[in-house]
Amino acid sequence: MAITVVAGIIQDSEGLLLCAKRGDWKDAAGKWEFPGGKPLENEHLEDALIRELREELAIEVKPLRIFDRSTTIVDDIELDLFCFSAFLVSPIPCSYTHLRAHEQGR
Repeated sequence: MAITVVAGIIQDSEGLLLCAKRGDWKDAAGKWEFPGGKPLENEHLEDALIRELREELAIEVKPLRIFDRSTTIVDDIELDLFCFSAFLVSPIPCSYTHLRAHEQGR
């Protein structure tokens, strides 16, 4: 059975996109990704994206629509990835790592 994952292609008011660099403690450490995570049981996908981004990056987003849905296998685990386009409604993340990730999109 596949594990459901949500991710956000997040754009700010200037049209810049936000990517996050995976932490040293995660698989594929140092790789860039669109941030997101796994929904809780019975959680709507949009709500999961909002919660994950609030928890991980302390940002607020407005999911707009599902941009893409795909499945992939990572380490023999099937992932069902729902990628949303989303709008950043809070200020950009303030940590150096997150700010640098944001600015590299310019």
